[in-house]
Amino acid sequence: MTLTELISAFGGAAGLGTLLWYALNLRSKKKMEKAAAEGAMAEADSKVADNWQRFAEKIQKEYEELRGSFNDLERRQLRVERALSTTTTQKRYAEYHLCTDLTCQKRQPPLGTFKTEDFTDIIKDEGDR
Repeated sequence: MTLTELISAFGGAAGLGTLLWYALNLRSKKKMEKAAAEGAMAEADSKVADNWQRFAEKIQKEYEELRGSFNDLERRQLRVERALSTTTTQKRYAEYHLCTDLTCQKRQPPLGTFKTEDFTDIIKDEGDR
């Protein structure tokens, strides 16, 4: 083997070794970049999931507050309807049964003796006072 053949064999081996090292290094570098990208995607997905979770909790809290307000208003509406019904019933009774002539001696019931129940307690309860 001559010096030229020896140098060319050594150069070829060095070139082949460099090529193999580059190929293996490039492959591992791509794997590391891919793993880093997947990690970044997982972190971004985690942040998105956390944001959605906070949003859902906020909406749930607002819903519960509105539901409580709605229930309060519904109870007040029922109390007002009962008071209105009572007032309407008393008015009908008065129209048909009470004498409106103030000077009448046969007035029934006698002037100043007719009593109706106080329905203001029906409208207001402990939460409204």
